Amino acid sequence: MTKFDQRYPSARTGSGKASWPRGVHKISQIGLDNIGVDEEGRLYWNGQMVKEANPLELTYPQEVSAIIAVASGVVLALSTLALAVVDAARVLGYGHC
Repeated sequence: MTKFDQRYPSARTGSGKASWPRGVHKISQIGLDNIGVDEEGRLYWNGQMVKEANPLELTYPQEVSAIIAVASGVVLALSTLALAVVDAARVLGYGHC
């Protein structure tokens, strides 16, 4: 019997779905009594907030690389727009080429 099962008897039932990680079980009706949500949608288990992981933490080199990639994308988009405007002008007869 696991520490969880000792602390919260009857909190889970059966095995989880085949796509779930090993050791993950379905929660029982009794176990649902331990789950709560506050006004801002944060999840609580037995009165204690479930730890939220920061979904994205970049190191300094990763941040620099991301900024360079975004800046390159903006330059590429602007140059594509400029070429489209020039081509449209040519089609409409405003260009000499």
